[in-house]
Amino acid sequence: MRASPLALLLLLAACDRGAPAPERRDDGARRSAEAQEQKAIDGIETDVRIKALQNRVDALQAEVAEMKDGKQALDTKLLEQRLATLEQRTYAGDAPQPKPSGTPKPDPTDK
Repeated sequence: MRASPLALLLLLAACDRGAPAPERRDDGARRSAEAQEQKAIDGIETDVRIKALQNRVDALQAEVAEMKDGKQALDTKLLEQRLATLEQRTYAGDAPQPKPSGTPKPDPTDK
């Protein structure tokens, strides 16, 4: 009867020894899961970088558009100034010239 509890203990001990084999499978599954998680993290980081770069490109495009609008406004202003100058010259040439109202002085050398 004493052998029976001893045999039972040996059987229980033998059952515990079978546990390390599934751990190796779990280790491979864990590594696979970690690799998938790392890929997901890398994908998220890439998406964040792309979004930040897109925002920067949009900001630069807005600045360029603003600069173009400013240049066009400056060009328009310069053209208006040139037009005003040309109009002044043109209308000044069309204006009636004042006629001399006095009599000419006799030239002393004509005698």
